[in-house]
Amino acid sequence: MLNGYVEIEVFDNDLNAEIAKGILAENGVEAMIGKDDCGGMLPNLQVTQGVRLYVLPRDVEKSERLLKPITADQSAENAEAVLMWRCSNCGEILEPQFTSCWKCGADRDRSSV
Repeated sequence: MLNGYVEIEVFDNDLNAEIAKGILAENGVEAMIGKDDCGGMLPNLQVTQGVRLYVLPRDVEKSERLLKPITADQSAENAEAVLMWRCSNCGEILEPQFTSCWKCGADRDRSSV
């Protein structure tokens, strides 16, 4: 535990951890990232030690449910494909950074995350 926070996942790199943290933030979950890269001088330490994601104990279950699609396969090759989402209104496949459909304007359906 880190200052009352619980570790819920260890990622291979910063990018995947930041994406996960963003997904949690969009859903009202406060999260912290813990990593050691010697102030940016040794980024390779993240490969051996990982990048840790922490949430408050009350948010563990919700966080695990929200992150299940991306933690199932953390490989760099598949991370983007896992995070793609389908618009529930028109069926368009969209990249993870979009919160609404570019084609029809419908908001992302969070219940399918």
